[in-house]
Amino acid sequence: MGATGRVSRRGVVVAASVVAVVVAVVVWRQVTAPDLSPVPQVAQGPYLCAGVPQDGAELILGGPVEVTRDEGEWSSDDDSFRCALERGGGMITVDESPISSGPIPDPQMFLEEYRSSTVAEEFEADAPGHGFYTQHPSSAEWLCGERYLTVTISGTAAGRDKKADVISYLTSMLPWGCGDQEPPEAVSAP
Repeated sequence: MGATGRVSRRGVVVAASVVAVVVAVVVWRQVTAPDLSPVPQVAQGPYLCAGVPQDGAELILGGPVEVTRDEGEWSSDDDSFRCALERGGGMITVDESPISSGPIPDPQMFLEEYRSSTVAEEFEADAPGHGFYTQHPSSAEWLCGERYLTVTISGTAAGRDKKADVISYLTSMLPWGCGDQEPPEAVSAP
């Protein structure tokens, strides 16, 4: 056969190699690309700690998370609820406490301090109380009556919006954090 009718072995190997590399890159990007779906503002189970939704935490941190702290009870008169979640170098903490245990023990003083702050940005949600976002660290706080709920995020999956994530995650817990619902129970790992 002439030169035009013959396919060299080297050409086949190079073409096959290029196809293999392209397929590997496409598969790798699909496997490692973070899910950029918004964090739900309405919580759904399962829950990692009582009232702390798994789906939002996994979106924020980019995959399965580990509960590293789970103590106290929501809306306890004398106690605080704390839940810490980790994945790799990322962490989410959820803290619900009596305002008397915080650095500003009076609700009115708390509101005045945050409203006059140059680093706190007020936000709204469908719940009684007042919400504030601060960037460093990325945290959202909600004050309602004599209690406050704080969610803090450090380290997120690439491409995520920390502000939107922390506000949405906190908002998803407001029905029991500042409402009249009981927090859903945590689901134990198998």
